[in-house]
Order: sequence, then C-alpha cells, then structure tokens
Amino acid sequence: MGPEEITKPPTGASDEQEAVENEVRAKWESLRPSYAEWAVRNGESLEYFDEIVDAQVESARVKYQKKRAFAELEDSSTMWDRLTPEDGEALLALLESDPDEAEVHHFLEANPQFLIQVLSTGHGRYQLSKPRFGAELIPDFLVAEMSSIGIEWHLVEIESPKCPVERKDGLPTQQLNHAIGQIRDWRTWLMNNTDYARRAKKQDGLGLVGIDPRASGLIIIGRRKNYSSRFNVFRRDMIDRQRIVIHSYDWLVDVARSNQSGWLRSDFH
Repeated sequence: MGPEEITKPPTGASDEQEAVENEVRAKWESLRPSYAEWAVRNGESLEYFDEIVDAQVESARVKYQKKRAFAELEDSSTMWDRLTPEDGEALLALLESDPDEAEVHHFLEANPQFLIQVLSTGHGRYQLSKPRFGAELIPDFLVAEMSSIGIEWHLVEIESPKCPVERKDGLPTQQLNHAIGQIRDWRTWLMNNTDYARRAKKQDGLGLVGIDPRASGLIIIGRRKNYSSRFNVFRRDMIDRQRIVIHSYDWLVDVARSNQSGWLRSDFH
C-alpha cells in the first residue's frame, strides 16, 4: 500500500466561520476601487492591498476561533507542562504489564498531558476522548491547540503496544493499515460534514470549532524495538504525503522522561 496525497476540502461549503471571513473580506473589498485609484497616482502595487485583505480575514478568523474555543472547549483543556518523568515511568510500567488497547486508552484519557505533546507552543490545548463522527466513526482522541494563527486539530488513532508495524516484506501490517485507513475515513467524513462538525453544540453541531478536513493525523502503535530503518523511511513518507505521524509508545515515555515538554516532539521514534 503506497501513501496517497491528501485531497483538498470541497469549495463552497458554508459555515459560521466562513461567514465571518466572507463578511470581513467583503468589507475590505469594497475599498479596493479607492485603493486602486490611490495606487495608480502613487505608483504602488495592488498586491499590497491583497496582503492587507488576507491579513484582516485571518485576524477575524483567529478572533472567532478563540472566542468559541474559550466558551465551548474549556472543559477539555489541559496544561502541556504538567508532564513529568514520574508520568513517563507510570506509562512504562503499564506498557510492561502487557496491557490491551482499552487499558492504554483509559490511561491516556486520564492523563491528557501525554498526547498534547504532539502540539507546538500555543495559548490553549484541548483533548477529547472518543468523539463521534456520525453513527459509525469514533476517533480515539482529538487534540487541538489555539495559537496566534488559530486552532489546529490532530486526529489520533491508538493501537495496541503489542502491535507489529512492519511485515517481513517491508509493507505495513494489517493493524497499521487499519489505523491509517481510520484517519482517512475521519478526514473524508469531515470533508463531507464540515459545517456540522464546526457548528456549536447549542446549534446541534459537534462544537469542533475550526476543525479542518486536512487535520494532521497521529498514530501511536507498537514499541520502538520493532521500528526498523526501513520502516522509518515509510514513516517519513507518511508525514510528507499524508501528514500522518507514526510514533511508538516509547516516544511518549521519552517525552515525559525529558521533563522538557515538547523537547522531543521532533524525535522520530
């Protein structure tokens, strides 16, 4: 199975966030004729006006997302700097006890400071466990961060620490293919239901403010000892072509042991 390119979300989708963006863009576009006259008189380029409009639209989008995130995601917020070496040892002890996937999920749900380490520095971080995408699709976790450029979501699929990741012929195992397929299915669902996913819960939506069908994917599967150099080539390809990061559970342990949350985010195992 070769990685496939991420498709773009459909154009023409309408939701509250896009309405806010469109209103601001229309306001500034109404000033374009006046700016064009000024630009001609002063020998200036219209490209600068385009940059102004784009900056104003982005500013409006970020303000909208921050306001909604503060109001609707506060119950799911967590602090990134609460991860400690002791947390890492607790996770390692669990991994050494031969847990099943349900036990690992329960641990990560109770300790949200682990999965948010995939995020970069931002103003707010959130973790949701088993949100429903329609009747059949249930991601293990969604994690998100709010920063100066808006909110960014990650789709998280966890598999058992006991899962192999690579077959003898070098291809991904059935378990890993399943995990990759899950993230693809979630993206497809989001592409077809963007408005419903973003809409506030009080308006019968999911309340996932600003979520994007192209959201990055994170798969936690297996142990580092089973990650070969050949498999790491595949992992890099998944990052480059599908924006899906694959990590072992040992990566989470190492992040905690470092006691410098985020220091190992770029570590490849």
